[in-house]
Amino acid sequence: MKMIKFVLPVFLLVGCIANAQQSSKGIQENDRNLIFLGTVIEIKPVQSDQPSLKNWVVKTKIDKIISGNLEEETFSFLVHSPSKSGLELEKQYKIIATWNGNGYNIDEYQWIKK
Repeated sequence: MKMIKFVLPVFLLVGCIANAQQSSKGIQENDRNLIFLGTVIEIKPVQSDQPSLKNWVVKTKIDKIISGNLEEETFSFLVHSPSKSGLELEKQYKIIATWNGNGYNIDEYQWIKK
């Protein structure tokens, strides 16, 4: 009987620790998501040997971070068509970037959905 009293609390403690680690990992992933105000400073075609539907790189200067953490002064991303995305040089946009584990996903039409 004494063994059961000891094993049960240890089992519950291990389960709580595992659950806390899992929750903390989810929070860390969400912390990598970004929302910021950025001014488009460059739009240019991408030169690549790999076929892609996103052949333009948009480079932005980060004006203000609204959510998330980023230490760089610029942020670049690929789009299929800058004009279809509604992006123009020297204009400021609110940019939402979702962390995917290896980099950021950008909805290239987020600026024209309003």
